[in-house]
Amino acid sequence: MRLGIITDSHDIDGNILQENPWTGITENKIKKYISGFIGEIEQVPPMVSAIKVGGKRLYKIAREGLTIEREARKINVYEFSVLKTELPDIWFRVSCSRGTYVRTLCHDLGQKIGCGAVLTELQRTKIGNYSVDNAVPLEKLETKEEIQKRLISIEQSLDLPRTILSSFGENLFIHGNKVQSDEILEMNEGTKELVQVFNKQGMFLGIASVTKTAVGPSLVPKKVFS
Repeated sequence: MRLGIITDSHDIDGNILQENPWTGITENKIKKYISGFIGEIEQVPPMVSAIKVGGKRLYKIAREGLTIEREARKINVYEFSVLKTELPDIWFRVSCSRGTYVRTLCHDLGQKIGCGAVLTELQRTKIGNYSVDNAVPLEKLETKEEIQKRLISIEQSLDLPRTILSSFGENLFIHGNKVQSDEILEMNEGTKELVQVFNKQGMFLGIASVTKTAVGPSLVPKKVFS
C-alpha cells in the first residue's frame, strides 16, 4: 500500500480524491494502528465492488457517477502484519475471511493514520488448500500429458468434511432426496455447513448441506455428481 493517497476505488487505479502529506509517520505508528484491524471487524465494501444493492452491482452504480450508502459487513482478519516499509510504501501480509476487501483494509488503515492509503499491488498466496507454492506456469502445460498429470479430482479439490452413506442412503441422495441420520455411516461435520458425500465404496457422490435435528444430522443434496 502507499500512504498519502485516497481514491474512490481504494486502490491506485481509482480516481484520486485526495493527496495528503505522510511525513512524521513511523513504522511503529503504522503497526499500532494495524493491531486494531485484527479479529472480527466491520467493513464497508467499496463502491467499485460486485456486491448487489437493490438488485444492481455496486460497480455499475459507480460507473453512473453515483455513490450510495452501503451496509457494513462483519469480516475476520486473522493476520495483518508489516513485512517491509519504504515510506510511503508498505509491504504487508493479510490472512482473512471470505468477503474481505484488502484494498478497503488499506483505505481504512489510512483513515486511521490520518493521511489516507491505497492498495498498489496484491498477490493472493493461498486460498483453502491451494498455495502459490504449488502453482504451475502456463508454459509448462503445453501438452495433454502435462495437463493430465496436474489434474486434481473434484473430491480432492473440495475443502469440505467427508460423509459416507449406506447403500439405501446413497440411492436416496443420488435421486435428490433428503438422507436421514440412520443412513449416514460416517460424518465429519467440522465447522462447515456443507459436506462432500461418498458411498461405502469410496465413490464421490456430490455435495450436501447439513441440517441438525433432534435425532441427529440429516443431509439435503445440493449438487449430485453420480
